[in-house]
Amino acid sequence: MQELLKIGNWILSTFQNGTLNVMALGTIFLIFRWLFRDISSMKLFGLMSDRYRKMLVAEKKNGIAEKECAEIVDFEIKRTSIKKIIGISNSHIQNEMIKIIMDSHELLGPKYFSKFNFFLSLKNGKVFIDEEKIKRRYKDAFWMMLFSFSFLIASFLNLRSDPLFGFALFVLWGGFLLISIAAFPPSCGLRKKAQEHIDTYYSDSGR
Repeated sequence: MQELLKIGNWILSTFQNGTLNVMALGTIFLIFRWLFRDISSMKLFGLMSDRYRKMLVAEKKNGIAEKECAEIVDFEIKRTSIKKIIGISNSHIQNEMIKIIMDSHELLGPKYFSKFNFFLSLKNGKVFIDEEKIKRRYKDAFWMMLFSFSFLIASFLNLRSDPLFGFALFVLWGGFLLISIAAFPPSCGLRKKAQEHIDTYYSDSGR
């Protein structure tokens, strides 16, 4: 009985001190992260790629990298340097995309295909925009957007009792909504145009 009273008092104090709000927010974040564990900030924006490349260059310059790792360090420096220029991460796809950009009849910018970075695949030595990857990303982005509205609902529910916390939830909703919008793949028209450039290259080169 004494233990039940202690638990009851703890729950009551949690309500009074607003700890429940923090716990609820933490739970929402954990669920959000679990649902979208396959979409990292690197996948969405590539925020760490430039920093990673600079770290590799510094390691090579200072001789920190072991001899056994020197080859992979050089490989990664080259790959991330090309990624910085054309916006494509995969080294095998990079080689093909450079040829497609350079041989195009139209003047394509170096980063023309960067928006398709995570939607490109390689089959039989040919690059193509993978619609299966597009469908998976659409699904993930849709659920991300839908789940973001839980912050908006929680914001309205808390606005009267705790305006500051309610406003914080509203700001979080806006942030997650923008992230979910950024997660959506390029439009069908852009994908079709990009695939036409790819197909033209392979047709002209006889591959």
